[in-house]
Amino acid sequence: MFWTGQSIISKVMVNGPIYNLLARDKDLISDILPPNEFIVEPYLVVCQINGAKSPLVVKKHLRELQDLEKKFRDSHAAWSQKLSLNAPGTEGVLAGELLQNAYRSADSFFQIVHGGWKTAIANEDFSTANKITSEQLNPLYEAHRDAILKAVDNAHELVVAHEKESQEAVDQGRFMGAFVSVVTLVLIAIVGAFMMRSVYQVASMMNGVKRATDSLAGTAVEMYATSKQQETTVHHFGASTTQIAAAVREITVTGSELMNTMIEVEGVAKNSAALASTSRTGLAEMKSVMQNLAHQSVSISEKLEQINVKTKDISGVVVTITKVADQTNLLSVNAALEAEKAGEHGRGFLVVAREIRRLADQTAAATLDIEHTVTHMQSAVSTGVMEMDKFSSQVTNSVAQVETVGSTLTNIIESVEVMKNQFGSVSQGMNSQNLGAKQIGEAMGNLSDNVKVTIQSLGEFSNAADQMKNSVGALNKELVRFNL
Repeated sequence: MFWTGQSIISKVMVNGPIYNLLARDKDLISDILPPNEFIVEPYLVVCQINGAKSPLVVKKHLRELQDLEKKFRDSHAAWSQKLSLNAPGTEGVLAGELLQNAYRSADSFFQIVHGGWKTAIANEDFSTANKITSEQLNPLYEAHRDAILKAVDNAHELVVAHEKESQEAVDQGRFMGAFVSVVTLVLIAIVGAFMMRSVYQVASMMNGVKRATDSLAGTAVEMYATSKQQETTVHHFGASTTQIAAAVREITVTGSELMNTMIEVEGVAKNSAALASTSRTGLAEMKSVMQNLAHQSVSISEKLEQINVKTKDISGVVVTITKVADQTNLLSVNAALEAEKAGEHGRGFLVVAREIRRLADQTAAATLDIEHTVTHMQSAVSTGVMEMDKFSSQVTNSVAQVETVGSTLTNIIESVEVMKNQFGSVSQGMNSQNLGAKQIGEAMGNLSDNVKVTIQSLGEFSNAADQMKNSVGALNKELVRFNL
């Protein structure tokens, strides 16, 4: 029975089997949360590089991404030595999720990062980089995160199982300690009857020391288990704060990009308003020019109408000249006949009559040419009047269309002015939201620091509990030697 109690104590003491299993499971959870085996930070750094505006910022984040990848691969190599895929039960499932499923998706993630994504970033082709992130990297990150969450759940199951085993061992140790104490008391009572009073007192004192050490051993184990449970809780809380901080970081990056976009949109709205104002001024000038052109076309139509009237008057004059030429020709013929009758005395008059007849013929021919010319002029003037009337109508319609366009452009300018003010308000709101997100990020950073301090304090408390267990173990060994 004594050796059974010693076996139970050896299981739960420092560097015992249960102690080592608990320490390993706690280390695994702390290595997963906050991220080391979890690639949430590399994924967020990739998203930051996609939205970066400066080459210096891109270079800085690429170095950070390289360091995070090295940490991930070093951590994976370490856990490959600690876990076994052939282990039975939950431990084998945990090793499969962490060393196979989570690692495959993470390794594919980094291969794509070093391939097409980094090439797109080097060429400053951020649209292609965003497309690769959404279509290739994001599904791999989601698969990796699911595997990590399953691994965490399995690790928690192992912690609970090992803590339960530890508690059962402690309870069994207490029972065996009490049983050993009872047996020891009986033996001491039997031996005390045959020994001197001094020996009885020493035995009683040693029995009390034994009970005290057993109680102290149980207390030390409870302290250790409690400290480990608190440490697990604080690790979970630290993981939550890390995830919240990462989310706030992503919100801050998105808010900054959106604020920059709003500033650009506001600038475009201002430029649009200025261009619209300039266009409205140009339309007003065009309207004035079109109105002047309409007035001038009406004036030209009136002038052409006057020319048409004058050509009609010219036609009347031409008709009169034609009649005069015909009469002159007739008179010259009669004069020539009379000159022929007069003989030698009328020969000079005959020459004059012939010249008058020739001039009459020339006058008739010239009058005919004038008549043709005037007819053409009348046709051209009539056509010009019709075309000017048509042009005047088109100019009037154009003036009406310009007025309609000007009215529409005025409405657009008013809408753009309203939108410009609204864009300014939205930009101010986004700026305030971005500042709030930064303050939340700083608060989460302080909280993470406090969690780290708490984890350090719990580690010191666990070390103190370990030292107490070592001291109790040494005292138990001395008591065993004394009993022997």
